[in-house]
Amino acid sequence: MLALTTGLSEAEFRAWGWRVPFWAAGLLALAGLLLRPRSRRPRSSRSCPRPGGARAPRWPRSSATTGASCC
Repeated sequence: MLALTTGLSEAEFRAWGWRVPFWAAGLLALAGLLLRPRSRRPRSSRSCPRPGGARAPRWPRSSATTGASCC
């Protein structure tokens, strides 16, 4: 924003320069939406195998509070 205000005249900034930060934010949001499904979750956040096919609790607790270790 600082580069726009110093690099453009006041008339140019009022005409179209004020839109540039909004376009940049839109492109950044679009990039985030496109990259998010492609990212992989870290191994520590995946569900742990449970002995005997037991189902995971409805509200999982962290291993820090239960003392259980995973994977």
